[in-house]
Amino acid sequence: DKQSSFYITLAIVTGFTAMVAEGLSLRGSDNLSIPILIILFMEIFISKTAEGMVLEYIKVALLIIFIFIIAYRKNSLTEDGLIGAIIMGLLVFGLGGFQYLVPLFLFFILSSILSHIMKNRTIDQHKSPRRNIVQVYANGGIAMLLVIMDHFSPQPWIYPAFLASVSAATADTWGTEIGRISSKNPVDIITFKPVQIGESGGVTVVGTIGSFIGAIMIGLFGYVFGLSNMIVFFIIIAGFLSALFDSILGGTVQARFIFIITGEISEKQIINNHKGYLYTGWNWVNNDMVNLLCTIFGPCLIIILLNYFS
Repeated sequence: DKQSSFYITLAIVTGFTAMVAEGLSLRGSDNLSIPILIILFMEIFISKTAEGMVLEYIKVALLIIFIFIIAYRKNSLTEDGLIGAIIMGLLVFGLGGFQYLVPLFLFFILSSILSHIMKNRTIDQHKSPRRNIVQVYANGGIAMLLVIMDHFSPQPWIYPAFLASVSAATADTWGTEIGRISSKNPVDIITFKPVQIGESGGVTVVGTIGSFIGAIMIGLFGYVFGLSNMIVFFIIIAGFLSALFDSILGGTVQARFIFIITGEISEKQIINNHKGYLYTGWNWVNNDMVNLLCTIFGPCLIIILLNYFS
């Protein structure tokens, strides 16, 4: 009967979710990640069943999986990055719908395309255009948390904060990638001294324009989904200023390591089994941490703006 089918399917969803969570979890974190993911996917399954939208969800879920597999085949994602991105996409759509999925999806797709186009202009050849699971969640994790919050406790500020977080990630990524085509070398955002192309803390006029365009692109989704012109403007400003904040962090506290044998300076601490020594910044602040702080700064800024001008 229908009730038996429901519980059998629920058990399958639960078991599969637990298996995937176990495989992706870092050592010791599975005690937390497994129950959280099980609860979230159970909530999606139960809510979509109650709404009679299970088939519609499955169709979109298959499309999400298909597109991310293509991204993986095009070397935009690592193996764990692929699974992490799929989980994020399924959760975001299941708990938030298209208004949340489309901006986040567009950020990942367009940013991956930009990374591939510009990869040959990277001075640090140890950087890869393939995003691993840490990089996926450093850029989209805060946005996903806001989707979960809005599902369980809807608040009018959450969707603008979500777009501000995605806008921040987009502005930062586009500023870095588009800045590579600049005919002039970037300068440090603090000291204004020349730095290498792609080095954290470096800014160019072209890259700054790219950041603004990225922020505008995501901000316009707010207009499409019914936000006021003032809130859309705040989203764009929050995203753009977050990218500048990212550059400031990159130029001040982000760690860089020097390798004694080659004299090379890199954001990676270990290259070809050789360990670098801290050259500047704080040891625990890597590029992923800076990206995470950038995507936190955007929502915090727009909450302040909304409260101040409301």
